[in-house]
Amino acid sequence: MTQSRRRYPGVSPFETNQADQYFGRTRDVQDLYDLILLEKMVVLFGKSGYGKSSLLNAGIIPKLSATKSKGEQLFHPIVVRFAAYTKGSTDSPLERVSERLKQVLGPVPDVPLLSGFTELRHTLWFQVKARQNALKTRYVLIFDQFEEFFTYPKEQQLLLREQLAELLFTEIPQELRMAWDDLSDAEQEFLSTELNLRVVFAVREDRLSWLNSLKEELPGILDKRYELKGLSDEQAREAILQTAALPQDLGFKCHPFSYRPEALNILLKELKKATRAKTTPNKAASRLFCCKS
Repeated sequence: MTQSRRRYPGVSPFETNQADQYFGRTRDVQDLYDLILLEKMVVLFGKSGYGKSSLLNAGIIPKLSATKSKGEQLFHPIVVRFAAYTKGSTDSPLERVSERLKQVLGPVPDVPLLSGFTELRHTLWFQVKARQNALKTRYVLIFDQFEEFFTYPKEQQLLLREQLAELLFTEIPQELRMAWDDLSDAEQEFLSTELNLRVVFAVREDRLSWLNSLKEELPGILDKRYELKGLSDEQAREAILQTAALPQDLGFKCHPFSYRPEALNILLKELKKATRAKTTPNKAASRLFCCKS
């Protein structure tokens, strides 16, 4: 194995392939995971730099992606990030979500039942429902850094809000209900099968109130929130020490190592300063101990 991995990710968030070196957030991972299983909509919020993206990438996504004993995937996480809006060169939020569905799940399969309803083809409901039968899975749409959504024109924001509302709360669109009596038993059963969809919005604490603008289409969006707080001393120790002790054969540049108590205490003090400066323990550690990154 090429010795190229860094023990601490530096200024970047943890990625999903770094889950084996993500420590200190065990309780947060489990609590947020449990909330996602229970609720259709969950808001993850916390101060900038506290590690929301890392929690999702290296904690929640691997846990959601875990397979059951019979090989059935528990949930299929689909991460969507919106770049800040640039007039004339940025896809709309709805286009971005549709593209991510295609990238992660592949092309929309042909479903004869739905093919005649042309007005539905561009809706998120259609794109998820058409894939449901073929993929036999459940979905979690994860909107990371969701504050970027609010940089888009109001009409583009409204369109995605309406589409998400239909996806979450409309089991069968009106066009299909009107044709219900003409459908076969198998077609009615297909349409009646629950989509089993969850949506997670991750947003900075100082932008949390912006979600109020989604309440008309998504009532209750702020009812189920999970606050990611700064690491405690105990969590920070775990993040630092367990990362340092990982075996080199996992692909790290340097051998496992340990800290002297006095060095660890100095590092923890610096990390408290880093927290106030809106960074995270692993980021600060990579700066303070460049040999160990």
